Amino acid sequence: MAAHNEDYRLKIPTILQLVRLRYDYLSLKGQTWDERTNIFNTNIKRLNLEFNELLVTNNLNTIK
Repeated sequence: MAAHNEDYRLKIPTILQLVRLRYDYLSLKGQTWDERTNIFNTNIKRLNLEFNELLVTNNLNTIK
């Protein structure tokens, strides 16, 4: 029988519950983010375009 560790008892059930509540799971594998602000820049750019259609794409390049 597999050992019951933190992943089995806490992390996996928590992730499953959040997905059921319609949260999106975001894997950290292969992601880049600003360590100073802990923000995923690629997601911020995409969400800004979704919420503000008037935002010009060139202005998003200033977000680092």
